[in-house]
Amino acid sequence: LNIRSSILNKWKGQTGSRKGFVEFSSLIYGVRAACIIIMRSYRKKGYKTVRSIIGHWAPPSENDTGRYIDFVCRMLDINPDSDLSVLDYPMLISAMSWMEVGFDDSVTAPQVKSVIDQFDIIPY
Repeated sequence: LNIRSSILNKWKGQTGSRKGFVEFSSLIYGVRAACIIIMRSYRKKGYKTVRSIIGHWAPPSENDTGRYIDFVCRMLDINPDSDLSVLDYPMLISAMSWMEVGFDDSVTAPQVKSVIDQFDIIPY
């Protein structure tokens, strides 16, 4: 999910970085990091809609943010300004993975849900 590398974070399973993005020893750890960022940090900051989450995750200075938001909203069948429920996060993160890395390498919603459960990631 293209998580920016930072000296402030040493993610579980992080093996290094490449081109400014964290590399993980396993896909599970990358999904875990994305879940923590989106479900905890972003929610705590008030980012609770697709528009606010994607706007922060993939800013217009680096991405076609409008296209990204439209894609994710189509996948979730949700209005970009509707608050997400806890049940929406696995599909949100799966859709973001699809947008970031393409369908063949994307993470499915059941895989995301499994990571959320395995690491007991509870949104704020």
